[in-house]
Amino acid sequence: MSAGLRGTTTAGDGRFADKESRMMKRSKFPKEFARHVDVSRVQLDRMERWVHQRLEQLLGEEDEVLTAYVRTMLEQEELDPKKMQIQLSGFLEEKAAPFMKEMWKLLLSAQDNEAGVPQQWLDEDEDRRRKEREEAEKLIEAMRKKQEEDRRIREERESMKARAHRRERDRADERTRRRDRVGGDRRRRSPSPRRRSRSDRSRSRSPKRRPSRWSRDASPSPVRRRGERGSPTYDPYDRMQHSRT
Repeated sequence: MSAGLRGTTTAGDGRFADKESRMMKRSKFPKEFARHVDVSRVQLDRMERWVHQRLEQLLGEEDEVLTAYVRTMLEQEELDPKKMQIQLSGFLEEKAAPFMKEMWKLLLSAQDNEAGVPQQWLDEDEDRRRKEREEAEKLIEAMRKKQEEDRRIREERESMKARAHRRERDRADERTRRRDRVGGDRRRRSPSPRRRSRSDRSRSRSPKRRPSRWSRDASPSPVRRRGERGSPTYDPYDRMQHSRT
């Protein structure tokens, strides 16, 4: 039963063998495909990352299987860009041609570069590093200006405090000079009795002090005639009586 079954392979079937050749004849390939690429001089890890990102952009989603398939094709000893484009057309359809053209240009640039990386990527890395340096310099400049502004504000505050302290000290010195000047004038001239202190007035008086009111009352009164006003024997009733008589 099984001996009666017969099968064919793509290599043995002329229809599949001729299909690829017919597509290559009908397709138009860019002139960059005429140059050969030495894969040993290319960093395939960087190329694989680019293939993954580019396929995701073209398909709108990640496709790990297709990325691995392209990596497998790139690891071959001899690369045929025309054949690779025909094989990828089953996955990418009309997007296979622009994808292969862009990837082949990168491969040619990478093999010409000692680093094994396309010059475009090196320029992009240099631009990115330059932008990072510029941003870092801008940040440092902004921080420096901020520090200068803070230092200027701090110096102004310290200067204002110093001026205020100096003015207060000058005022205190001026008050001290005025007090010394007034004190010197007072020492040069004799103060009036009203300006003298109580101790000075007491020292300037004569030893004989004026008796107080109580002492005046206790002192003997002057001798007056009997019946004279102011005498101790004066009696107003007696005078009235006397005047009636």
